[in-house]
Amino acid sequence: MKINENIFHLYNKWKEGYVRKENNSTLKINDYISKCKDTGNQDIDRFEISEDGKYLNINCDKYNPMFELHDDDLLDDKIPVPFGICSGTFSCYELTNLVSLEGSPRIVKGNFECGYCNSLTSLEGAPEEVSIDCNINYCDGLTSLEGAPKKVKNFKCNSNEKMTSLKGAPKTVSGYLDCCDCPSLTSLEGLPKKIGTFFACCRCTSLTSLEGAPEEVN
Repeated sequence: MKINENIFHLYNKWKEGYVRKENNSTLKINDYISKCKDTGNQDIDRFEISEDGKYLNINCDKYNPMFELHDDDLLDDKIPVPFGICSGTFSCYELTNLVSLEGSPRIVKGNFECGYCNSLTSLEGAPEEVSIDCNINYCDGLTSLEGAPKKVKNFKCNSNEKMTSLKGAPKTVSGYLDCCDCPSLTSLEGLPKKIGTFFACCRCTSLTSLEGAPEEVN
């Protein structure tokens, strides 16, 4: 769903009352959300302030299972507000201008889609936990996985041409991990010791050793 004009106003209000990286700032957004609800803005019902007042949570349901950002939704080429929990899928797919994942939800209960973000050079700010698929592929600016989620079900970091290292890879992967088609990858160091279902690293043509590969793959 394309973010509408009302959400742009929400971003602006948030920007007025929230200084990035200063979590003790006074938020002015609560009154704005209440006002939007009073005027019957249904889209605003998807959002709520976290209990600690630091994040904006996203409520998804079977009718709107995904929250999707577009390039023209960004502020200074960054995610516009600090998100907390996304109950469905969060997509910043193919955001060619995105330079940072700061502001991504801390927890994504669906998929995290972050493919074809060619201006990204780091995964710092990525979610801490993704319940289903975490897709970070075709990101030409990435050289490592530093900052990647710590816990995921499935993790895809394939087809990242400049990625030389897997350091920073998730610690817990209950499903599969795919790092195929990364021609600059020189080492498997950084992978978790155990992967739930399968592991693939085919066509990584710079690999000369499997040192660092998982000890156990079901």
